[in-house]
Amino acid sequence: MWWWCRVTEQCSDHTLLLTTLEEINPYELRRFQSYLTSGRMLGFPLIPESQLENTDRQDTVVQMVKRYGPERAVRNTLKILRRRNLDDLAEKLERDYTRVTTLRKLW
Repeated sequence: MWWWCRVTEQCSDHTLLLTTLEEINPYELRRFQSYLTSGRMLGFPLIPESQLENTDRQDTVVQMVKRYGPERAVRNTLKILRRRNLDDLAEKLERDYTRVTTLRKLW
């Protein structure tokens, strides 16, 4: 993922989130989506279940960014990944997001 961002000199929060969700299996995706719709994660608004019903990873990212904005979507994703004990994936997303935001500040 990181190499692509450097090659194109642009990497969106959307791309980082999508790449992250592409690394989880379909079962974990459904569990991830359930955190967004069920209220298990306090501190951010729910996405109505109907908006995530039968959605793929791309649509899930679109709904998160639409509902929370890009930065909060990343933070909420990190919270859910850690809650699901997907710590390696959370660390990778956090590391890549930090690099991208640092580069944005420099440009």
